[in-house]
Amino acid sequence: RQLAEVNDPVWWIDMLPWELFSEGFGLQTPMLTGQLKVPRYYPLFQRCFDITKRLISEQHVLTDQMHEQVQAATTCHDLWNAMQRDF
Repeated sequence: RQLAEVNDPVWWIDMLPWELFSEGFGLQTPMLTGQLKVPRYYPLFQRCFDITKRLISEQHVLTDQMHEQVQAATTCHDLWNAMQRDF
């Protein structure tokens, strides 16, 4: 395995269910694309979204208002609106 930075735009696959590997897990397949929720991977979305919100709070300087908005976010759009930039 190649070493990677924690903030690389990838999801670590160590904790994913074995069934995904045995079915030929695709490392480049998105969970969410626009309005399409990919049926195979979208069940993992909430777990990954919660991790993303936690990492934003830990690794970015946020105002109190931004922190509240990040924690209250329920969609990717809400999260982007809270940050007002790519992250």
